[in-house]
Amino acid sequence: MAFYALPLAMALLEASLSQLTGTEDGTADAVYVPPDTEMIYLAQESLLASQVSALRDANPEMVELFALLGAGHPYQTVFRREVEAVAGLLENAYGAQGRIIKLVNSAAAHTAYPLLNRTNLQAAVDALSQTMDEDDVLLLFLTSHGSPGRLNILFDGLIGRDLTPSDIDEALSTGGVKNVIIILSACYSGSFVDELARPERLVLTAARHDRTSFGCAHENEWTNWGRAFFAQALSDERDPRRAAEIAQEIVAKLEAKGGLTPSEPQISIGAAIGPALDALIQGSP
Repeated sequence: MAFYALPLAMALLEASLSQLTGTEDGTADAVYVPPDTEMIYLAQESLLASQVSALRDANPEMVELFALLGAGHPYQTVFRREVEAVAGLLENAYGAQGRIIKLVNSAAAHTAYPLLNRTNLQAAVDALSQTMDEDDVLLLFLTSHGSPGRLNILFDGLIGRDLTPSDIDEALSTGGVKNVIIILSACYSGSFVDELARPERLVLTAARHDRTSFGCAHENEWTNWGRAFFAQALSDERDPRRAAEIAQEIVAKLEAKGGLTPSEPQISIGAAIGPALDALIQGSP
């Protein structure tokens, strides 16, 4: 794949940011400016290339974690914050520095990151697959609003269709990644489990197929499930299977205290993923 030069992307980034006045967090002082579609799409290859070129080669002597992190809904910055926070946690817990790609839809900063769309999702999976060894593990984390069978990535003038389970499965299958942890933080995200489940995949969702999840307020640092899993459970328990169980308990208590309908986060453990996860944990910092 040919990529535009990085200086062009930086110039486009500055131009995009200059279109906005007011604050990034969407307060009353901010003025919405529709995105410059041509400029933003011109920047995509270069924005993604800058992250791909920074990837470190895999260490053939150990099982390592690579990650693709995506924020879908562009009009609430909680999802972007969550992606950025998860990147830091994965670097600390699994030594994933130089092994992470971030895709973010942001109405406040159109070209701070490549868009989370189907094209970039596939390109990012392909790039990580080419860098990883066969026994390494890919963590795919997507955070957004959701509805049954849909993860919201709609973006005025830029993206006109949400992500579906088949979009995600196709990206992973075409990319040829063997061992995958799929983590979806969205309402109704349990509706993705049946289509995404495979023997060599661990699938974790913030809610069951017919339930909402909570905490996606614009000013929040985390969604409720994201905080429970990443910031609380995974910070102490590096086995994602056990961390998911701990997060279920944390979320259940929080929702009960608030009188909320239980979201019931889901855990689907493929029959063949265990050895890769065990080796990853043993090799973690």
